[in-house]
Amino acid sequence: MVLLQLANLYLLFALNEHLVLSSTLSLKTWRRLLFVLLVADFGHLVSMAPLGTDVFWRAWEWNAMCWGSVGCGTGSETREMGPKLDVE
Repeated sequence: MVLLQLANLYLLFALNEHLVLSSTLSLKTWRRLLFVLLVADFGHLVSMAPLGTDVFWRAWEWNAMCWGSVGCGTGSETREMGPKLDVE
């Protein structure tokens, strides 16, 4: 059940991002929205701290919850860093 809720949140973020970013050509709006999502992703990864730092480096030991939290979290952070670093 928790994984479905997490997936629903990722869907919500993706839809919000798509609707906002597809409605504007403003680079300022793009950067601000992606910055907020990046901060939220870092906060999400910090919330994983009780599992220890090994959870970030031992992907072969991840269960479904870790894949959803760490795997998707770091993937979205990578995507969000492109516009902040002016990567095209």
